[in-house]
Amino acid sequence: VSTQSTGLSKPESISHITELCFESYFSKESDWSPVFASLQISQEKIPSFIISCLQGGHILTLYALLLRKIQDDEFDLNIIINEILDWLSLVNLPAGKEIKICLIWGKLLQLILFSAMSNDQKMAKKEALVKHIIKFSPEKFSLTNFLSVFQQGKANYSTEFQLMCKILLTFIMYKDLISTSPKKANKHLNQLKSLADQKEFLVQSKSIQQIVNWIDNPNHHLQHVTELTYHCILKLSQNSLWFNVFVNADRI
Repeated sequence: VSTQSTGLSKPESISHITELCFESYFSKESDWSPVFASLQISQEKIPSFIISCLQGGHILTLYALLLRKIQDDEFDLNIIINEILDWLSLVNLPAGKEIKICLIWGKLLQLILFSAMSNDQKMAKKEALVKHIIKFSPEKFSLTNFLSVFQQGKANYSTEFQLMCKILLTFIMYKDLISTSPKKANKHLNQLKSLADQKEFLVQSKSIQQIVNWIDNPNHHLQHVTELTYHCILKLSQNSLWFNVFVNADRI
């Protein structure tokens, strides 16, 4: 990857080959540290490189770049969060590989919670995660909108990906409502639970029940949303590549 990053001139060629290299790597390995360390893109190439990644749906490469940005001692948290929100509004999800976007979701949610708690501990506990997201980007394509697009499911996205979106949305709404409107909160949870009996989700029915129990656990709060994201991936996916991609993703 380091050789390709420095040896090719076209950003689209670099992003395409880098994504293939990362997919090959994760077919056998699960450590992210050498992945983001291997990405050597000059500063002047980064804007066009990001555009190429978004257009090509090169999510693993984008995530590696995001990890590099976060490792920078001088990174601005608010700028990073808004940049990720822009990515989510522009990215082309690769057919059959949509689940990779959950890497970026998970890290975004983690960063927003970190920012909210740093600014105001009391406010962070009182307000729902979605409100924090909207504060960062009210005029843009917020994560709330992004998730609601898939709430009813879309035929051109995999069953696995539709289910993942529904789980994340349920978790956010449930934790937002449970203290003020428990009936509404439980309605969201029961809707998720009912998916276990639907024909298209029979393979994941046991996992859905386990995830419902996880969400309902009073010890799990919005701060655990990143953990839930990766926890769900590992339970729902039968793909060994996704297991290796996600199993250590929340440790960086």
